[in-house]
Amino acid sequence: MPSPPFSPPAQDDPVRRRQLTIAVVLFLLVVTAYVSWFDYAAVTAVFYPTHDSAGNLRFQVPGYANTVYPFTYAGVAASFFGVLYFVFSQERRRTSRPLALLLAVLVANLASIGMVDCYEQVFVSLMFLSPNLHTYGVTGLHLYWGSAGSAASTAGGLLIVLAVVPWSRRGQWPGVLLCLAIVAVAFAVWFFTGFTEPAGGSGLSYAMNAVSRVAAQLALVAGVARTDWYRALVSALRSVLGRSGPLGRASEASASPRLRP
Repeated sequence: MPSPPFSPPAQDDPVRRRQLTIAVVLFLLVVTAYVSWFDYAAVTAVFYPTHDSAGNLRFQVPGYANTVYPFTYAGVAASFFGVLYFVFSQERRRTSRPLALLLAVLVANLASIGMVDCYEQVFVSLMFLSPNLHTYGVTGLHLYWGSAGSAASTAGGLLIVLAVVPWSRRGQWPGVLLCLAIVAVAFAVWFFTGFTEPAGGSGLSYAMNAVSRVAAQLALVAGVARTDWYRALVSALRSVLGRSGPLGRASEASASPRLRP
């Protein structure tokens, strides 16, 4: 018997799900075109290696003053491939593999770019508060938020980090918070030890920049990873410490890693 007009679709209707996935993919393609400068910068800068005044390797975006350090590439690569894997692993059971792969690539790319933008806003804000880099912070904040057009563009670049939300579950948030806590600690150490740029020659500044950058990108992977990281951590600690301590007396069910459906 045919459904009456305007009736809700049957639950888990594969045709309707495919239509919805295609609509989401088309929308994400439009958004990707909007932020395509970041992809251009990441791809082209690799071919223009250079060094900062302290001798650290970095890559120059051709035609722009922007530079990219190797740890930024490492962090973005981790978030891109991590998010791609976990989104694809969820979507491949719901739609065709090519469509699932395209969706995963778009989500991973947009979320990675969005996290880079979020990191830059924290960095520029701390520059504004730092006596050493206050002038650069003022310039940066004006560049990002100085006009309605630039503010809208900046806000759009920040919001795309939310592309991973449909594939995230509450159980993954402890891992996200752990990564963000590492970011906060690294920024705090960096800020309260002078907050100089890596080009200034400080090994600590370079290390804190690297740790905070990579940890921020890994927060995206933690948000969509399907393994309960804290249960896996408890299980690993039990294997190291043995079963005699408090961890050893914990129940097997509460300590063993499992996959969420």
